Amino acid sequence: MLDAGVTKQIAKEIAVRHKVIPVSFENGEVHLAMADVYNVLAIDQVRRNFPKGTKVVPVFCTESEILELNIPTGIPLLFELHEDLRVKSFRYLGDAEAAKKAAEAVANQGKTR
Repeated sequence: MLDAGVTKQIAKEIAVRHKVIPVSFENGEVHLAMADVYNVLAIDQVRRNFPKGTKVVPVFCTESEILELNIPTGIPLLFELHEDLRVKSFRYLGDAEAAKKAAEAVANQGKTR
């Protein structure tokens, strides 16, 4: 499940530049959705925003999947993963129609009028 509090732990500039999204943080591990799981610079910059000793676990997501995520605040997002931690699917929990509208509102925030 995507934790909105975790996504706010890193600066938007880092997330956009490296195309990464922190998905969860528990038991001293932050799971990081990213297209380039070998991008050590991105992993290091994310690690700096969490307590010392935090382990960053890269989770492969295609670049298009990351760029297409329009994650509204306050609606839990559940990721299903393959055994090798690639994203199998994701969906919002709760009212699907409300989640869809909220995601569309997020997507429209960056569009010029």
